[in-house]
Amino acid sequence: VTRSLLEVFARKRGFGLGIVTTSTLIDREIDLLAAIGKRHKLTVHFTVTTMNDPLARILEPRAPRTDLRIHTLAKLREAGIRAGVLCSPLMPGITDERASISAVARAAAGAGAQFLAAGALFLKPCSQPTFFRFVRENFPEKLADYERRYGASAWVSPEYRQRMADLVNSICRQYKQGKRHVETPTNEE
Repeated sequence: VTRSLLEVFARKRGFGLGIVTTSTLIDREIDLLAAIGKRHKLTVHFTVTTMNDPLARILEPRAPRTDLRIHTLAKLREAGIRAGVLCSPLMPGITDERASISAVARAAAGAGAQFLAAGALFLKPCSQPTFFRFVRENFPEKLADYERRYGASAWVSPEYRQRMADLVNSICRQYKQGKRHVETPTNEE
């Protein structure tokens, strides 16, 4: 998102805007984001897949450290900007354990996040060979499981998705994290 685009929204009113980022550079625009948040339904989503630093370096080698993202989230919240965490994608056997998701939720809650959301990895056929190569190189013991789970479908089983949704909802309740999407009240007469 460029500053000039943000400036356009700062002059308008009534849009629903969402920003998804891993970048800590968004803190350069806190003043502008706060102004936009007063005129629009603005939500900033920070992607934080894991709080495990060595694992984060493998999964997101070019992204800012997760502690820096959480710190930036706290700055946005202190400025009154609606913000939270996307703990996605949940990768079977890599980032989908309760302890891993709980660590992200605990950090998010500590930064004042208004929500935590997460979903299972969706693996498009065009991405599958690259992702399978990544798993083979970094998690070779998981490759057969990924080939079984994603070999015939971009989605994991409905049972797994439901199990993850139940787990994430439980963790969100534990850390008092709200919903990613909120209903906008209507002005009915």
